Amino acid sequence: MKKQIMKFMAMLAMGVAFVHGAAQAADSSFTNSGEVRTDLVTLRKSAPAQVVLGQEYPLTYTVTARTNVGEVTLTDRVPKGATFVKSEPATTPAGDILQWKIGSLADAQSATVTAWFRPTAEGELASCATVSAIPLVCVSTMVGKPRAGDHQDRPGASLAR
Repeated sequence: MKKQIMKFMAMLAMGVAFVHGAAQAADSSFTNSGEVRTDLVTLRKSAPAQVVLGQEYPLTYTVTARTNVGEVTLTDRVPKGATFVKSEPATTPAGDILQWKIGSLADAQSATVTAWFRPTAEGELASCATVSAIPLVCVSTMVGKPRAGDHQDRPGASLAR
């Protein structure tokens, strides 16, 4: 029997931040954000609307399962004109590719990733994130000792407590 795995990719493109050279603090009350939904997951990405040249800024990603999913992977690129500083959870860049293997999420469960960058030039910073996941169907069976007088070899035998 052929095993088929359904993989859904969602792409989220957004202008991330406009970088100013002026020496003033960024107003974090203004953010850019975008969201994409598939049958399996929702990906939300947000960033400050403006940052100061050289000032670290965060991108925040939230992946929310819309059903039980596994092999959830979030991928983004370091924006051109910025350098990757760190992330929580941690990741190691492969060139300009950043990837977080989130694993399994139950229906309605969320995982958040925050990555920090430092702009190296004035202008607009942009990047596109993707999320992939496969659907999971989960069942469980209770195992215990049989009650006295029950036959162990028949399904549905009562369990001792």
